[in-house]
Amino acid sequence: MRILFITDTYYPKPIINAVLVHNVARALVAEGHAVDVLTLECGDAETPAKKDGVSIFRIKPDLRLRLAPRFGRRRGTVRDRLAGLMGGAISKTAKLVHGDKFPLTSVRLARRLSKKALKLHEAHPYDLVVAEHWPAECVYAALFMKRRCEGPKYVLREDDAFPPAPIKYLPARTAQRACKTWATDVYGGFDVLLVLPGNEKWFSRPDVQVQMHKVRVAGVPMLVVPNVPEPSKEWRNPLDPSKENWVYSGAIDDDHYDAEGMIETFLGLPDGKERCLCIVTGSHSTICERAVREAGGKVRLMDFLPHDELIQILSRADVLVSMKKSDRMSGKIFEYMGLKKPIVHLSGCVEDPDVKYLERYPLAVVAKTYEQGIEERCKRGLCKMIVDQLSNLPGAADCDLSGLKEFTPEYARDVLLSVAEERA
Repeated sequence: MRILFITDTYYPKPIINAVLVHNVARALVAEGHAVDVLTLECGDAETPAKKDGVSIFRIKPDLRLRLAPRFGRRRGTVRDRLAGLMGGAISKTAKLVHGDKFPLTSVRLARRLSKKALKLHEAHPYDLVVAEHWPAECVYAALFMKRRCEGPKYVLREDDAFPPAPIKYLPARTAQRACKTWATDVYGGFDVLLVLPGNEKWFSRPDVQVQMHKVRVAGVPMLVVPNVPEPSKEWRNPLDPSKENWVYSGAIDDDHYDAEGMIETFLGLPDGKERCLCIVTGSHSTICERAVREAGGKVRLMDFLPHDELIQILSRADVLVSMKKSDRMSGKIFEYMGLKKPIVHLSGCVEDPDVKYLERYPLAVVAKTYEQGIEERCKRGLCKMIVDQLSNLPGAADCDLSGLKEFTPEYARDVLLSVAEERA
């Protein structure tokens, strides 16, 4: 069987949705299937054409995508920031132009992806075409391809809940039309919808209910017990082996996270051990940077790292940290679980969906920070509770992950193969 995935980033510089794609693609290759990934060029001279048996094909990104990422660089030049502002302005203007199809930004990019996908299909016909839902250009590329080629079965894989959080910045009527377009035109155009568990509010909509016969449910395919390779001779471990290293990786600068609260809670932990909190992030937060400066060397900020390097750091951490103050599920927690490390999760709201999954993980400590502020956490013992529970966790050898199998790449792989068999 031959499968094509359409996504925006890929190795050597993947973001989270590319890691998800590669996990599933690698599981398919392990079963003897041929897998291609269509993605965007990442600017590196040495971009691989193959990784772990997965063939990689690239097209040039549009101007906004070449400019916008430069703004997030924490120590970027003035030129970087100006380029990033220009890219962001182009992106926001384009989103307004295509408001009814939000979060689509560039029809032209979607058509170029579609054109390349059709050429690949002509050379080696596909049985399945799987489009990542973020960004929407990948989704519309698959829909444009389907209009000209009915041969493969087309699968939309939602790697996050819909509607996306930025929809709140649209005018109310535009947001309503965008949701209706997604439910009718997008869902209506695909053969199968591979969605995350939960999100009941969205799936209770009447226009979405009509499409429920297409829905298959699979968790975020991040639960992988990694075989961490030996690092290169040039690689230097940024963690201090003389201290207990706590590591957080991911975004810190939007409504889903409370980075300042995470830092304050960490600094409120009882004395007794030399600890350091390392925050690995590609995002940019003035509040967080100020909190780091005031932490007296106990907290460090690190810039975005390629995923292979990030795994090296996570695998050497003593404690992995996650946080959430919204109802959006984090795929990152399942990658943490695969490493079989203690996880401290700072839950910032009652609707936090990560809690119910972390409660099934034997090495998790969940601290409900929304119940009290930082002073109350210290006075009422929440910080002490975190340390006490960490000291009583079982070892990695006793960490059973079998109750979370729906979040493995193998589970998503089997769902996709069952889709192909239904078609056959």
